[in-house]
Amino acid sequence: MRLWVKISALCAAVLLAAAAVCAGALLWTQESAIRRADERNAEDALAVFCSNVREASEEGGARAQGTALRSVTAYYFSKYAKAVQTEGTRFSLAADGAYLFHTSPRDPLSLFESPSGENAYDGFPVTLRRVGEGEEAAIVAQCPFRVADQRFEAYLSVDVSGTEARIGALRLFCFAAAGLACAAAAAAAALLVRRALKPVQVLTRLTASIADGDYRLRTGMRRSDELGELSASFDRMADAVEDKIRRLDEELEKRRLLLGALSHELRTPMTAVVGYADSLLRMPLKESQREACARRIYEAGRHTENLSQKMTELVGLEGSKAVKRDRIDPEAFAGRLRTFLPSQLEITTDGAPFSGDETLLTALAVNLAENALRAGGSEPRVRVRLERDGAAERITVSDEGCGIPADQLPLIFDPFYRVNKARSRRDGGAGLGLALCRLICERHGGTISAESEVGRGTTVTAVILQLDDNSRTT
Repeated sequence: MRLWVKISALCAAVLLAAAAVCAGALLWTQESAIRRADERNAEDALAVFCSNVREASEEGGARAQGTALRSVTAYYFSKYAKAVQTEGTRFSLAADGAYLFHTSPRDPLSLFESPSGENAYDGFPVTLRRVGEGEEAAIVAQCPFRVADQRFEAYLSVDVSGTEARIGALRLFCFAAAGLACAAAAAAAALLVRRALKPVQVLTRLTASIADGDYRLRTGMRRSDELGELSASFDRMADAVEDKIRRLDEELEKRRLLLGALSHELRTPMTAVVGYADSLLRMPLKESQREACARRIYEAGRHTENLSQKMTELVGLEGSKAVKRDRIDPEAFAGRLRTFLPSQLEITTDGAPFSGDETLLTALAVNLAENALRAGGSEPRVRVRLERDGAAERITVSDEGCGIPADQLPLIFDPFYRVNKARSRRDGGAGLGLALCRLICERHGGTISAESEVGRGTTVTAVILQLDDNSRTT
């Protein structure tokens, strides 16, 4: 389906919906007003009728009581009713549940309950009911009144089928007018939209050429409307695509360098392993020399193992969306850290339990502490703090080492990034530890950040989002 057809159909749908809402609101207002007018007329007519009947009955039966007064009231009621009733208006009179006069085509006594209460028959209160539909629609009204000590119920039945017919005709007229207006507006919108979208064909041809690789081509269309903005957007898109290709080339070069650096990191320890192993196999060595070679092989092997393990963990975490959460005692957690870290570390807790994957959080804290130890020089002073902060657990590691330049702080959590490449290589770092820490925090719903000042030290804070005590994520 063409775009101009879609837009025209959308305009027609919006116009039709708006017209339907407006017509519906207008109809509802008019229908309510017409029906309410019928109801008010019925109320006023029956109340006035009952007032006249009571006055006439009290005057004509001034000395009558009981059955005689009831007969007088029925007489005047029938007299007035025959005088004023029409084909569509009928009256009925009842007392004690029986009709004294009845010309209505309906049975009003079955529609209303007898009034109750001491004042129910005072003041000519009128109650209405709508019955039937279409040609059978009618309003039935009840008005209780009192003549001396006698109680009566007057009923008025008004045929309102003509009103309902007028309402039906009004509905038909409103919706027909709204439909015709929508059709005319939709046709005009279709013509205008089709004409307005002709420049899009020009843009289509030009963008096809750009898509084929001619990134230097620009539309150059100058208009003051939305199509002019679209043309300018296409030109900016071509600029962005050309810039993106350039960046992709640069990124590809970085990846080549990355693979070369990683290959070198793996080749260096493997070269040491092969060299010292060859010495053990081919050269006559003293026992102390053999032990030194074995120790070097062991250290190189452990370095390779640690490097590959960190890479495996990094890739594994990137493919996972959740971690196992257990309740962790902070003192036990601190004791576990002390088994992996030197004794000079200061580890403090606030004693509040927290939740998380203990293995991953241990790896996080150990990585942060090892980085702090390497940055602290020959006599490092590193502090590890575990504390609960509302709905989060904070693991803060601070040192008083060399610090990190401000322009490099945003990059330290990227994989393979190293602030001091020469020192990191010498100390065995591969730039994966902080990247792994960031992923562990993210999988726990938290964040990690660092503050540092060159020559004063660095503070890294890992925030681990806590769940409810009954919540566990696996």
